[in-house]
Amino acid sequence: FYYLQAEWRLAESRLARRVVPRLLRRAWTPVGVGEGFKRPDEFEVIFRHLLGTPGAAARLRSMDRTIARLPGCDGLGLLARAADAVGPEAAVVIPAHRPRGRPTASGMAA
Repeated sequence: FYYLQAEWRLAESRLARRVVPRLLRRAWTPVGVGEGFKRPDEFEVIFRHLLGTPGAAARLRSMDRTIARLPGCDGLGLLARAADAVGPEAAVVIPAHRPRGRPTASGMAA
């Protein structure tokens, strides 16, 4: 749904084809990273783990190619840039989850 909406809207608007890629290059972050969510260092731990799995590089290239098919978005390489920002030492062990806050009756943090 979102891909088709983006495709239609970008195809219809020259301004959108110029502005959207610029905004994505400057402001895009993976879902869940930002104020009130995951800190960038928490995301890096997860992303490094994902990069260390078999076929990870091919999956990232595939996602970047899908985005590049959108009008005006050729060459964005958002996921490749995110991987480069994390660094070459891809495979790390994800630390045990430590709930924040006080435990509730179910054992989950409040």
